[in-house]
Amino acid sequence: MDEKDAASGLMALWREIGSNVQVLAIAGVCGAFVKAIVAPEGKWGRRAVQGLVGVLSAVFLGGLIGGLIAPLVAQPAYAYLASGFVCGTAGESGIAVMQRRLLGRRKS
Repeated sequence: MDEKDAASGLMALWREIGSNVQVLAIAGVCGAFVKAIVAPEGKWGRRAVQGLVGVLSAVFLGGLIGGLIAPLVAQPAYAYLASGFVCGTAGESGIAVMQRRLLGRRKS
């Protein structure tokens, strides 16, 4: 496969899933915002890592789950938004637990 074929293949893939990725990223950012309000982190470095993991979880895991439940709802975008939000929040919680285990508890 030459570079031109690879580029056109990536563009075709983006046209197919691009809008879903954007919806999932928005849901992940919203999940990060809610998590920041509900369970604030004292250190900004840890908070930034948690937010990034939340968005990535929303995009990758939320896309998988959203694809599974999209045929069951009237508006597939709602399936992607819900799964992105849940996966984003769960991903942030998971990385917070790992940070506490590896780096110790935060000092309040």
